[in-house]
Amino acid sequence: MASGAILSAVHLFKSGVGPKAQIEKLGLPLVLDVPQLGQRFSDRIVVPVGVFLTQRQQQTFSKPRISDVIGFKAFGPDCSDFKIGAHSLKCTQVIVETMYGPHAMDGPIYAARALVPPHLRNTRLVEAIFQVFSGCTQLSKKERLLQPVCFLLRRAIDCASRTAVQFSFISEPKSRGSVSLERDGTVKVEANYLDDPQDFFDAVRGVQTAIEDEPLNSSPQAGNAGA
Repeated sequence: MASGAILSAVHLFKSGVGPKAQIEKLGLPLVLDVPQLGQRFSDRIVVPVGVFLTQRQQQTFSKPRISDVIGFKAFGPDCSDFKIGAHSLKCTQVIVETMYGPHAMDGPIYAARALVPPHLRNTRLVEAIFQVFSGCTQLSKKERLLQPVCFLLRRAIDCASRTAVQFSFISEPKSRGSVSLERDGTVKVEANYLDDPQDFFDAVRGVQTAIEDEPLNSSPQAGNAGA
């Protein structure tokens, strides 16, 4: 969820603008009562389906590409009269895109530290490990052999370089989240992902479509990709 949207509401709360109950909880004078401020957030959920490329595939899909394959599909038991934005558990507008290449996953793996539990991502130890990992990734295979630390990490780096990911995301989420501000300055965010039944159905159908239509598995050069 975008921090700008969250902090915009928080700053307005501090200025006395927002839901009356929220401003009263902060002990501030009410400047303007806006009941819906900070109460209708939405965020598109992205569900990745990853595969590891074989050596043959790695040669074929060697250049970094984003949205190399993107598709839209109406999927469900009854899509005869379905339009984008409609509320229905009978049909889903599935959007899928593919990203692959030598450094396609550097962002999610290294920058976001996605392999580590959230409560450990900002620790000094994890930060140091990922700095080393990221530095070794930028070296060539021959250069890694000359660096003892990079030599030890070579298999993990090779594994990361063979990833390809197909994303399915909800085009228009129906669930709504909220933000509130405590008197001590604590910001509380309730994302409420998949709170609306349609979002849950859309996420499941999106993953199903991504798995069934995985382009790397269906291409002639694919060989055997491991899901």
